Amino acid sequence: WEMKVKSRNIVEKQVQRKFIASNGGFKGLISMQQKNAANKHYHKKTHSILGFLRHATFLAMDLEEKRHVM
Repeated sequence: WEMKVKSRNIVEKQVQRKFIASNGGFKGLISMQQKNAANKHYHKKTHSILGFLRHATFLAMDLEEKRHVM
């Protein structure tokens, strides 16, 4: 089970890296953080969307794992 969590964290980090890379590296990340600070309300919305997406990917990964077991 711990391995499952680790692999999920690795996948999440890969997704985050891709996201950072697609937003112009760390400079892009910093400017994004500044924008988020300016738009706290908007950030809360995006955060809940990200949470939902993360939840959805977990469900998808669980289904994949179950399929492999079967």
